[in-house]
Amino acid sequence: MYYSTLHVPLRTLLLIYLLLCSTVLCSSTLAQQRSSFATVPKRSSRADSLQYLLQQSLTDTARINLLVDLSRELWSGNLIDSRHYATEALTHAQRIGYAKGRANALNAIAVTYYYQGWYEIALHYHTQALEARRVLNDSIGIGHSMNNIALIYMGQRKYDAALPYLYEALRIYHHNNLRNSVAVAYNNIGTVFRHLGKLDSSIVMHKAAINTLQGTPSHAGMALSFNSLAAALEDAGKLGDALQYYHEGFRLYQTAQHQKGMLNSEYGKASVLLKLKRYSEALEHIHRAITMAEFLQARPDMRDCYLLLSTIEETIGNIAGALYYYKRYAQLKDSLITEEIIAKAAEFNARYDAERKAQQIKLLTSQREREQMERHLLLIVAGVSLLAIVMVYWRYRTKRHSELALRQANVALQEKNNLLSQARATAESLLLNIYPHTIAERIQAGEHRIAEQFHDVTVLFADLVNFTGLAAYLSPNELVSMLDDIFSTFDALVERYHLEKIKTIGDAYMVVCGVPEPHPQHCLNVALCALDMLHVIECYQPYPDVQRFSPLQIRIGMHTGSVVAGVIGKKKFSYDLWGDTVNIASRLESHGQPGAIHCSEQVYEILSDSCIFEKRGLITLKGNITINTYFLRAYKVSSSL
Repeated sequence: MYYSTLHVPLRTLLLIYLLLCSTVLCSSTLAQQRSSFATVPKRSSRADSLQYLLQQSLTDTARINLLVDLSRELWSGNLIDSRHYATEALTHAQRIGYAKGRANALNAIAVTYYYQGWYEIALHYHTQALEARRVLNDSIGIGHSMNNIALIYMGQRKYDAALPYLYEALRIYHHNNLRNSVAVAYNNIGTVFRHLGKLDSSIVMHKAAINTLQGTPSHAGMALSFNSLAAALEDAGKLGDALQYYHEGFRLYQTAQHQKGMLNSEYGKASVLLKLKRYSEALEHIHRAITMAEFLQARPDMRDCYLLLSTIEETIGNIAGALYYYKRYAQLKDSLITEEIIAKAAEFNARYDAERKAQQIKLLTSQREREQMERHLLLIVAGVSLLAIVMVYWRYRTKRHSELALRQANVALQEKNNLLSQARATAESLLLNIYPHTIAERIQAGEHRIAEQFHDVTVLFADLVNFTGLAAYLSPNELVSMLDDIFSTFDALVERYHLEKIKTIGDAYMVVCGVPEPHPQHCLNVALCALDMLHVIECYQPYPDVQRFSPLQIRIGMHTGSVVAGVIGKKKFSYDLWGDTVNIASRLESHGQPGAIHCSEQVYEILSDSCIFEKRGLITLKGNITINTYFLRAYKVSSSL
């Protein structure tokens, strides 16, 4: 669309560029046959061609479009350089007011952050791109932005939020007869169905994507469909078919030189091979996946690969290797959250600097234009009296100073607003880490005193036995690391069974179910969590030479009833529980036995049909409370939580 504005040499260069692209496409199959699966990918010939064209004399819009194309070409190989070119395109597009170039650059930046797992930043840019495309009435672009926003919600496991965007994208793609994009939408809807447990619907969607792409040259699109169908078949237990589709997906991704797709295929094959008990092959493929993920800096994929490798190592009996990779998984999982916050702050600063530079360029251009106009006017009105010249100059200087003062005031106000927004976001994040979600929302809404009574809750206290003796043999770092490993595992169990952790005191751990949100299976959930906590401690032996002298055990007490829950404190707030239910649960723990779950008669009456108990009889707790107690030994049936 820009050929009419280009000089003859530039048109010649564009023809050379098209010939180079054709050569690259024809030779891609041979190049893939010579490559190794785990080899670090090199920059493509097409990327080199685009780089060469950037050195030529181009119109502003042509340069912006070329920068966006180069950014997209680097998505599957170099995310840092890809974001650099997209940001440069965004700066130029904003400077000249090129709306379509701005929308495409925003989309390209968002994709780089999505691949690195920084979903909130990616969502910010995709939302801006969607708004820009709506203003342009760009139907196809709107469909792409809808699909991309859905991918972010899928990455955040907000599958119900993703579905409306995917259905709208599918409608737009059908309306514009975009077969490749229709297949992408089918695959994404199928993936959402798979995560929601609707495996039959998922398989139907992925097969629809494959049928849509039949007869097209889209290697990457067909590979994505094969990988997605393989994942659904794997979840459905059809492991042989799943492995076959993963192999076919990898072959097509390799032909298309799509490193991210090859990574997903390798991970899928390793997962299926683990379930087929072909452990050596599973190890080979997961190590290839890790090599690709580390090169691409695809942090979420690295996290998932470490977790799967830990599972494989544990299955074949390599406990040390399993623990090592699980720790790498946990560290990467936590760092992703922290790095996203830091990256978001850096991105805000970078965007502010880019906008400020653009404003400076615009201001200098405007200033040069005004000065040139004034010189012409001075030549025309050379015969006007000196008094008139002085008056005009004085008015010009006054206006210039006023504009400068206004700009400085606006810049200062914007900086303060940015700092305030960042501080508010940090405070909200910290609040959600300290309190249950509903309590944090009430505090943000302005409530200062929160106190409520709950009638159907179950409280659990756990205490590590012989921990003090074990601590005498460990360094401070080893001691804290051991507690962190144990309590992090407990935290995962609490999240799995929909419990709420109240606090930890030294080596003691307190949780509750039914607060601040009621739960119909509060007692059973706590019992299942307690049994898993016993199993964790029984299997946990980080220092076998030390534990031979003072074995680590856990003592657990649980009781069900009513409690009062609320927020206390003026400077250091905490969410806590009070009442007889809490006191009895604590005393049941202290009067219990190591390696056992000490329960009240109320717990026994609720769970006697689904769990196995051993009666202990009447005991007197602290405070002269005499009650019948039981030891919870196991559960009879699996429960749906």
